[in-house]
Amino acid sequence: MEPINKKTCIDALYELTFKGEPVQLYARSDKQALQRGIEYFRPTKRDRDEVQIHFIVDELNKEAS
Repeated sequence: MEPINKKTCIDALYELTFKGEPVQLYARSDKQALQRGIEYFRPTKRDRDEVQIHFIVDELNKEAS
């Protein structure tokens, strides 16, 4: 699965899920990832709590530690 946006130097990879539809994106924080996910999925105000965020740990960073 390809992320929906481009990575900048500070961004981390997140996977968001809404009603079974996953999407990956780059964001600087959990809050920014949630905001971008809401903009992408466009849920109703009632359904915004159903957007789930998962931080994806980069394999290269794990090996360097």
